[in-house]
Amino acid sequence: SVLMNLTVVIISICTIDFNFVILILCAIFFFFFFQAEDGIRDAQESRGLGDVYKRQVSTQSTGAPNAIKMAQYGQVNYWDQRYKDDQEAFDWYQRYEGVKTIITRYVEPTSRVLNVGCGNSRLSEEMYEDGIKQIFNIDISPQVIEDQKKRCVAMEDMRWEIMDTLSLQYADGHFNAVIDKGTMDSVLCGEGSTKNVATMCKQISRVLAPGGAYIVVSYGQPDYRLNYFDKPEYNWSLLPVQHVPKPCVSATEDADPANVHYIYIMLKNK
Repeated sequence: SVLMNLTVVIISICTIDFNFVILILCAIFFFFFFQAEDGIRDAQESRGLGDVYKRQVSTQSTGAPNAIKMAQYGQVNYWDQRYKDDQEAFDWYQRYEGVKTIITRYVEPTSRVLNVGCGNSRLSEEMYEDGIKQIFNIDISPQVIEDQKKRCVAMEDMRWEIMDTLSLQYADGHFNAVIDKGTMDSVLCGEGSTKNVATMCKQISRVLAPGGAYIVVSYGQPDYRLNYFDKPEYNWSLLPVQHVPKPCVSATEDADPANVHYIYIMLKNK
């Protein structure tokens, strides 16, 4: 009887521990699920993948809902459909204010700037309002380029063009700066990512003028990103990696990898 009671107690403890472990794992999963798509729609609110997922589920009348897979970020059709379905401005990672002090170190009001994978971000609008007006915005989605042209019609010095970052239709040395806010991260989600990122870097290096800056805002930590940039054929120099707190994180908190975005800066050799 004592042995049986002891056995019941042990089984109960194991069951409790097992359930506790399952609870913790579920909590971790949902935390990353709702934070994976790291963007903001206004200065105070951070939206995650859960926000996009819930909006998709709400439009489905039948069938089991399917979570968005990160691999979709590398597909043209995904982006075109997304911009058709949701035309609200969406900024990946940071608003201009969050990276302004870094950008303005390398970008002058007279600089000719290329914003690759512009999407429906407000980055270019806010840079324009800050006096940086010669901005060329490109994206693979015809939908978002058309929408952005209409939204920014009063900003006459800005240009909007349908173009793939892997095949830039600009002359060598045409730009003083290239800004990439989440575009490389998106390319890394698609098929043939390593090859495509190499092509992208070659194209960006080609259109950068000597002394020009390639500025990349990414969630990727240096251990997973620097090797993509550190190639002699790109003919640029890597500067020390910068980081900025995520909009929902206090600037006084420790620079935990989960709480910051990384800024990679490459200067084209003269």
